[in-house]
Amino acid sequence: MSKQKLIDAVRKIANEHGGYLIAAPHLFPEEVEQLINEHWKDITAEQLELPKLDDELLWILGRPNFTCAGHANILRESGLEIPKHAEEEQANVIYFYLCLYLKYGKDWRKEAEKRIEAMAKELKGERKVEIE
Repeated sequence: MSKQKLIDAVRKIANEHGGYLIAAPHLFPEEVEQLINEHWKDITAEQLELPKLDDELLWILGRPNFTCAGHANILRESGLEIPKHAEEEQANVIYFYLCLYLKYGKDWRKEAEKRIEAMAKELKGERKVEIE
């Protein structure tokens, strides 16, 4: 299976589960683990290479834990299991941002804002969200 076919298969699982897999694959570990185990041998080290550390990645990976609480609360209230510990909130929010960065590149913030806003609206009515 090619890398793209694996990505497509993971996206299919995400779509079957409301699109949340991109933010939290740990919610569906059996499906993801099965895909990876079945097709790991076809993934090369080159395909696993991390992108170059640019300003956006520095911003994402450098998030202090206290700046992540708001988005962690929205993600938690939307159904993700995030413990109420600053470090775990930080890790989940950074992971959410990183997944979007890897998918959308420099447009990841717009996508993150769109998703967080949609979650917030569903939870508590209209709320404006900006990722600065």
